[in-house]
Amino acid sequence: MRSRPNLVGSSTSELGVVDLGPTSNLMEFDIDLAMRTARLHREMPAPDGPCCLSCGATHPCRWARWARCVLVGAGWSDAAIDANHTG
Repeated sequence: MRSRPNLVGSSTSELGVVDLGPTSNLMEFDIDLAMRTARLHREMPAPDGPCCLSCGATHPCRWARWARCVLVGAGWSDAAIDANHTG
């Protein structure tokens, strides 16, 4: 069984996203993919509570958390990420 990488100096936010520190080495491809992923895996109201529009998991799903982490690491504000959902 493989062990998980040691993320020394990292912290976990309330969404369970691991903060790896500065992400200045993000490639344009990663940011584009994160933008599309955030659009696809956005919140949808449901009788049992918010769920993911794309995969149906409880929102925020792991893909929505990953996309937000990449975009925040690229310097996007919460407002810009939320505006990406409608555009």
